[in-house]
Amino acid sequence: MTGSIMISDMTWTEYQKQIERESPVLLLPIGSLEQHGPHSPLGSDEILTRLIACTVATSLGGMVAPSISYGCRSQPRTGGGWHFSGTTSIEGTTLMLLVRDILRGVRCNVLRRAV
Repeated sequence: MTGSIMISDMTWTEYQKQIERESPVLLLPIGSLEQHGPHSPLGSDEILTRLIACTVATSLGGMVAPSISYGCRSQPRTGGGWHFSGTTSIEGTTLMLLVRDILRGVRCNVLRRAV
């Protein structure tokens, strides 16, 4: 076993052992790809949410799913928007459907192990 909390680093058998253990908490980091000033990377949101998710998962004995690295664009009134190079976003509905489908897939895995 890798001993990793990151699902993407696990084999399917390691993942199976984790979910059989005691149905651990699963965290799904989400962060927009957008400007954060000239001093920070475009992926700052995803980097921070992943780090927080890893810290929480470690303390709870949970797992971290691969991040969703796109979100809904920030609004120009909050300092963001399309006029900054690198800002790449998806519609809010698309993000909601993506999260729903990922969680359904995880739930399906957990239900299958109980059968």
